[in-house]
Amino acid sequence: MENDKNLAVETVEQITEETNFSIFESEIDFYFKFFCTRHGIDDMTTAPQNKFYAALMFCYAKIFKDNKDRLKDKTPYNNYKNNIPELNNYSDCNRYNYILLNALADYYLFLCTIYDKDPSIWGFSMLTGINIDTLYSWGAEDGKLNPARHLVYEKLYKGRESALVAKLTSNKNPVATIAVLNKHYGYNMAGVPAGGNSKQLTADQLPKLAENNPASVNVHNKIAIQENDENS
Repeated sequence: MENDKNLAVETVEQITEETNFSIFESEIDFYFKFFCTRHGIDDMTTAPQNKFYAALMFCYAKIFKDNKDRLKDKTPYNNYKNNIPELNNYSDCNRYNYILLNALADYYLFLCTIYDKDPSIWGFSMLTGINIDTLYSWGAEDGKLNPARHLVYEKLYKGRESALVAKLTSNKNPVATIAVLNKHYGYNMAGVPAGGNSKQLTADQLPKLAENNPASVNVHNKIAIQENDENS
């Protein structure tokens, strides 16, 4: 039993050392660029979103697919109890390393920003191999059960909204972007979430919409009317 405990300690130390995030960052960066070279993608910023997804899937296949334990926390789970006394406080409960996943979420959002791609929970699932239903279940929690894993979901959810609003203000297909914000974040076609105006987008945040996109004239006018009503 003592040998088993020593082995467990050594394993924890090895995995703790491996989870230095710079290792994963370097591997993701290497395989991402390798994918681009192999498929003749000179500039991922101009490539379709699906090419970006394919690159994430390639990274997953090379980094995590055959070694999913790299994303797991191998330290004993505090206060874990079961019916086998000698196993008490020595089980990791097969849980994820949520500190590592938060760092991965940050880096994933960074990649999306650098390559001008829409971040999504689906994209993070492609990179890590974590079942998308699992990620959504973390979001359904109120954060009290496990704040760290709830934060992973929150980063991805809010990161996508922030990226879409940034795209909207950059005049990149604003009508389609507003439609996505409307469907997934409750924005109405005037750039205001249903039931409130905490995320209201002003006319300044939608520059020259009408000039660049005739179909968006109605949206632009609604914002102007709304602002006039508020100032009257």
